[in-house]
Amino acid sequence: MILLCAVVSASTHVVQKKQKAGAATDHKPSGEVAGAQDEPGQALAKAAEEYKSALNNLIALYDADLKKATERNAQLKDLLDKGIISRVEFEKSAAAVTEAQARVDSVSKQIVSAEADIAAAKTDWSASSDLGVPWTTGNAKIDGLIRHYSATYGVDPFLVYCVAHQESGFSASAVSPKGAQGIMQLMPDTGARYGVTNPYDTEQNIRAGVHYLKDLLQRFNGNINLALAGYNAGEGAVIRNGNTVPNISETQYYVRSIGKRYNARNSTAKVAPVKKEKASAPTKTPGMGKPTSTDGPKDSASGTTQNAGPNPSQKAAADATQKAPDAAQKAAVDGSQKTPSGSTQK
Repeated sequence: MILLCAVVSASTHVVQKKQKAGAATDHKPSGEVAGAQDEPGQALAKAAEEYKSALNNLIALYDADLKKATERNAQLKDLLDKGIISRVEFEKSAAAVTEAQARVDSVSKQIVSAEADIAAAKTDWSASSDLGVPWTTGNAKIDGLIRHYSATYGVDPFLVYCVAHQESGFSASAVSPKGAQGIMQLMPDTGARYGVTNPYDTEQNIRAGVHYLKDLLQRFNGNINLALAGYNAGEGAVIRNGNTVPNISETQYYVRSIGKRYNARNSTAKVAPVKKEKASAPTKTPGMGKPTSTDGPKDSASGTTQNAGPNPSQKAAADATQKAPDAAQKAAVDGSQKTPSGSTQK
């Protein structure tokens, strides 16, 4: 209880520091503002770190409680088996273990959130990127999570940003007609593969999406085009197509769209033309490689995702890089791709 009060106190301290940090810039003399632009961010980061420290203390206490409850429950189970105690007493002990575990899980999530707040506070979102070019989702927490898990798994955060932008427009509640969910539009099987229990939880969804993207990059030896194609159509589709981008209009449009956005900012990491892309023998990645029934493009969750069919001007630009089909074929393709919402089926 004492430590819980300390956490509440730390939370209040965070809020007060945020208010003071905001007020500091309002009352700074004009000659001092330029030299103190980073102070509010530093103050917020320090307050968030203090809050995280308090949470770490709290989870240590809860872990100890969980350990005691688990040991007690094991002892009572032995007594129950010997007929010394009643089942009611044992069930109360089991409930205590469940409650203790729930407290630990809750604080663990708060720690992850605090880490994202720290990352956001330490970053100047008006001019933030690894190469000095601005990018932001418009949400500091999402930006922080993208940066945190990109660093964790060794993926360019701007590539993750581009994928999330194409997939859902950064909507945590996005759902496609085929069931892709959340910011990174994870199919249920993919989410389960990466331990997602709630696909609409921003932290879980981004963590799993970045991890999946990392595995795809590793499987296809760092080939961005093939990793993107695998993310859209499934790695099995890429492998069956001879480790090239599948000849699926939506997937090719998806790869081109993200490649264009990625290259516009990151000229040092250009994506090669889709038609010529082929990887060397793929690298084996644990948990990957077996084609699943979900291979194939996912449906669109928003008009800006990889699932959306190109509008007339976009399609004209895309078709310029490919051999145009004859009039009858083009009419058949266009008629089969469009859905009532203007999206194509993945």
